[in-house]
Amino acid sequence: MKTQNISDAKRQEIVSKLQMDIDAANAYYEKEIEPKIMERYAIYRAEPGFYKKMFPDLSKRSSITSTDVQDTIESTMPSMMKTFFGSTDVVTIQGADGTDQDNDRAEKMQELINYELDKNKFFMTFYQWAKDALITNAGIIKVDWDREYKPVQDTLEMGVDAYEQYRPQAEAMGIKVLSSTPIPDGFSVTIERQEISKNQPRIMNLMASEFRFSPDALSLNDADFVAHRKIVTLDYLRKQQASGMYSHVDELTEKGQAPEYTALDTQNNEDIDDEPNQSDSGRRKVELYECYVNINMSDDPDGPLTPMIITVSNGVILRAEENTYERNPFFVLCPRVDPHKIWPDTGFVDLIAQLQHAKTAILRQMIVNIAQGNDGKLAVDPSRLTDINDVIENARVIRVNGNVSEAIQPVPTSALQSWTFDMMEYLDTTKENRTGITKYNQGMDGNSLNK
Repeated sequence: MKTQNISDAKRQEIVSKLQMDIDAANAYYEKEIEPKIMERYAIYRAEPGFYKKMFPDLSKRSSITSTDVQDTIESTMPSMMKTFFGSTDVVTIQGADGTDQDNDRAEKMQELINYELDKNKFFMTFYQWAKDALITNAGIIKVDWDREYKPVQDTLEMGVDAYEQYRPQAEAMGIKVLSSTPIPDGFSVTIERQEISKNQPRIMNLMASEFRFSPDALSLNDADFVAHRKIVTLDYLRKQQASGMYSHVDELTEKGQAPEYTALDTQNNEDIDDEPNQSDSGRRKVELYECYVNINMSDDPDGPLTPMIITVSNGVILRAEENTYERNPFFVLCPRVDPHKIWPDTGFVDLIAQLQHAKTAILRQMIVNIAQGNDGKLAVDPSRLTDINDVIENARVIRVNGNVSEAIQPVPTSALQSWTFDMMEYLDTTKENRTGITKYNQGMDGNSLNK
């Protein structure tokens, strides 16, 4: 079902249904998902502002932080990547029945898939996918098909009757009739059609702020609504319309509003909402939702649900067609899986967070203690000093009246207790037990590096 075949009344009905799904998904994201992600990023980066709120008194004396979460994730990435990319082929395919013909097909399929993965720079895509998963507890990739078109002109010769039939058919197929010149027994027709210049699978990473789903869904496969939230320019949409992908872009140009950026959008790019050049309309940005939704497309309120791909922005449907694959193109990677949640409540960062907090507090106390020991305070009897400014200004010569030991004495400081180091060692051991990542298996082994 194409967008242009839907009546205006039906389009408004579909938009109303989709807007309810979008609002529910956005509310769930803003309330349940984004705050946890923001906190996990703050812990991963060991942000001083985060620990200033957690330890206000200690923060007045020291701003040092422990970076256990970041150290653990960064040190485990090389061995993880080696597991999946240690061989020449990322994917290995074998024939099911063991025949030579089946094995030959499997070998060709393996070469094709590995070629496409290499063309999509899948090493870096997977690296970001895995790292997003370790930090936020849900890495997201989208696998779809990338098609690009270029205009091509052709000249056709056809009879009068054929021309009369061809013209309306050409317009329905998106073919422009540029000119028609009478010739004996017919017309010479110059047309412009869109020809595919790129046609290949595409694998892309999605930020958490770009992903939406039904709050009641237990898995992506069961979700009635899953969407890719995009911030795009009008120029992008116009080009998509020229290629035949979208329609009604002119309507969106009139009523489109500036996007509402999330806290995660702004954290990722503080200048994301700055548009220094507003004279070119093509640079205007709008918020767009590419929805994979099960929706009733009939006029019967009890009609069956149809899997659809509907792209909507600011209440305007740009694309609507049946989802023949009957599934969405998103894949979520979670290091800590909850069988009944798409986005689990607890993640890999949460395993180490409390240990990092404790080490940060102890480190700050240790720094303060050492600083006091190395730069101790003095107890002074002003009556035995000629001028107290000698002490305050750290003069080379301090003038005293009588015994110097009675005039100036160092204030005793507590020594750093031995159990402090025992506690630090205990926290490190606990971290290794929880994550399974020890100092002996971090990074790459010597044999791998030598090879």
